[in-house]
Amino acid sequence: MLTDSFRILEFDKIRAMLKNCATSNFGKELAEKILPSDEVATVQENLSLTTEAVKVFAVAEPPFGGIRDVRETLKKFIKDCDKCLQIHLEFWNLIKYGQC
Repeated sequence: MLTDSFRILEFDKIRAMLKNCATSNFGKELAEKILPSDEVATVQENLSLTTEAVKVFAVAEPPFGGIRDVRETLKKFIKDCDKCLQIHLEFWNLIKYGQC
């Protein structure tokens, strides 16, 4: 039933449009996984977040160009503590200067 509804509403196309708007790999991954909800509280929360985002973009487009995915850096940090200092410095440089 839901699969038919998704197909009729062309949800895959909507998801692809959202993914194309994402400016980071993490955002693109989230867009690929997004599903509609029939829970009123979830829908209200998502509408609130969307309204807030529209207001932010109305003032000025946030500078998302420098966003980097730090998940792999964090995994390395947790997995291999022998290299913790180097990774910590890389992470610090990423936060402070936007580069490693």
